[in-house]
Formats: sequence, structure tokens, C-alpha cells
Amino acid sequence: MPDTNFSPRITATRDQIIAATRCEIDAKGILGLRVQDVAERAHVSVPLIYKYFGDRDGLLSEVLVTMFDQFVKAQVDTARVMFNALTEPTVKDLFPIFRVPNDAARSSARWANLQTMAASIDNPGLRMKLGEVQIETINYLAVFLDEVQIRLTGQINTSSRELALFIRAYAFGFALNDLLTEQGQPVDTDLYVNLMLDLFERAVVPQK
Repeated sequence: MPDTNFSPRITATRDQIIAATRCEIDAKGILGLRVQDVAERAHVSVPLIYKYFGDRDGLLSEVLVTMFDQFVKAQVDTARVMFNALTEPTVKDLFPIFRVPNDAARSSARWANLQTMAASIDNPGLRMKLGEVQIETINYLAVFLDEVQIRLTGQINTSSRELALFIRAYAFGFALNDLLTEQGQPVDTDLYVNLMLDLFERAVVPQK
């Protein structure tokens, strides 16, 4: 079992190991992650990593769930700033603000999230933690969407939590499009945004 008695010294060492693991994942991907490489990058021993995280799966669970959580919440925080800057927002403004910029950093983060979900198939601990984080991130997004619903009174006829799940699925499409782009067959993102907005309006916007 991993050591869970986190003194300030242990916390600092764990943070050092987590930072090294993130660097290794960025460089080699999840499948290429080796505990020995993490130990060398963090300047610690392999047994110490096992002491604090249990095993490779435990280390992956800790790091990947944190990365996933931070990425999603950063998306929500950015969307909140953009939405609050609008003077007279409408439903049509909602989806463009969740359009994730297609820069290298965001693409890398989306790819890490895809790998995280793939890795959870054979990692029960990661799958359980990922499920917990999904609940937390959906609720985090729903809080923002409650604010949206107040400003868009009467324009949406579904709950914020259901809308949060729809938007998470919408955001996932950008990650899939990264894979298509690598194969030279990307979907036009403007068309994708407009299609999802059309589906959204048909499903949850009150018909006049």
C-alpha cells in the first residue's frame, strides 16, 4: 500500500515525482512511461515511488486524474470569462465559447485526456478516480451553466447538469478531430460547431 502520511517533506517529494511523471508523459505518452525514467528525472529511487504511489498504475492514476481535472476546469473558467464579457448573450453564443483553440498546448492536453480514458480500461483504480473526477467536473461545469441559465432566462428548457454532459461530449469531438487531423482528414471545425449548435437548439431550446 502507498504511504499516505503526507508530511511537508513527503508532499514536496510527491510533487517532484508528479512533475517528473507529467514531463515523461508529455515526452513519451502513457504507454511509454517507465517508472525508472520518472525516478531518474525526479532524482529519487524507484522504491520511493512505489512507497508513495503503490505501483505504476497508482502513479498514473494520481497524475492523469489531476491533469484531466485541471484541463477541464481551465476550459470552464475560460468560457465563464468569455460569456461574462458579453453584454447581451444568447444561446448561439454558448457553443463558440467552448470551442477549444487548436494550438499545440491544447492539442497535447486533449491527447493526454484521450490516453487517460484509454488507460483506464485496464486500470481499475484509474477508472474509479476518473469517474469521481467526471462527476466533479460535470458539477463544476453545471455551476457555470446555472449562471448562464439565469442570464438566458427562458432560452433553455433542460437542466444545467444535462447541458453540462452535452457540452462535455461536444468538447470531446475536438479531441477526436485531432486524430483525424494527424491523418490528414480533419473535419472543418466551423461546420462542427454549427452542427452541434443546431442539434442543441433542436433538442433543448423552447420552440416558438
